[in-house]
Amino acid sequence: MKVRMMFVSVTLAFTLTVIVPCCFCFAAPVSESFDFAEGRWDRSRWLSPRNPDWDRGTPMVQEKDGLVNWSDPAWTDEEIFKKHQIDTFSALVLTNVYSGKVTCTTETSFDHRMAPSLVLVKEMTKDAQGRDQLIDFYEIVLYDGGLNIWHHKPHPDDGVQHIPIDKVAWLVTRFEPKTRYELSMTVERKMHRGRPTGQMTVRCGGHEVGFSDALLPEKFHVGILGSEGRCRFYSFKVTSGN
Repeated sequence: MKVRMMFVSVTLAFTLTVIVPCCFCFAAPVSESFDFAEGRWDRSRWLSPRNPDWDRGTPMVQEKDGLVNWSDPAWTDEEIFKKHQIDTFSALVLTNVYSGKVTCTTETSFDHRMAPSLVLVKEMTKDAQGRDQLIDFYEIVLYDGGLNIWHHKPHPDDGVQHIPIDKVAWLVTRFEPKTRYELSMTVERKMHRGRPTGQMTVRCGGHEVGFSDALLPEKFHVGILGSEGRCRFYSFKVTSGN
C-alpha cells in the first residue's frame, strides 16, 4: 500500500512539471522579416493604399537595395519640400491582421529633411475605383527635427472640408539625412486606472517616446509610409506575442 501511494504521488508531481511549462509555449513571440532588396520580398503580401485626404498614393518604387516612395526624378529635394510634399505619398501595409503586443521595425533613411514613417492601421476601405485607402491610422514619423506621432481619423459627417488629424506625441532631437536608422514601435494593451487602454512606445537612434491612448485599436494592420521627401526603406520586421 505504501509503495502504491508513493508511486501515485511521484506520477502526479511528474505530470505537473511537464504541463506547466507547456502553457508558456503558446505565448512564444512570432517574428517575420522582410528584406526589401530587389528580388528578396513578395509584394503580394502587401497592399498599397492611398491617402484619400490628399488623393495621392503611387506604389513604392523598387531599387536595388530597397524601396523608395514615388517622385518625379526631375524634382530636386528642395522642390519636393516646397512644392510636392503630398505628391510623393506611397505606402505599403501588410495584409495580416494583428492583435495583442506587437513590435515592428523598419530600417530607413531620408534624403533631405523628411519623412519615412511606420503606420498602424485601424481601418481601410476601397474608393470608387476599387483602390485601397487609409481611413483611420496612426503615423509614426521620422524627420530631421525628431519624431512625430499623428492620429489620422475618419472624416466626420459634418459637411466641413477639413482633415481630422491629432498630434498625439512628439520628441524633439536631431536626425541626419542619408543616414540609416532603425525606427520601431511597440503597441500593447495595458490597464490604466482599472480600464484597458492602448499604449505605444516608439524608438529610434537611442531615443524613446511613449503614450497611452484609448483609441489605439485592439486589431490592426502595420506597414510603412513615405511622403514629404524621398524616403528609403531597406527592411521590415514584425514580432507578435509576449
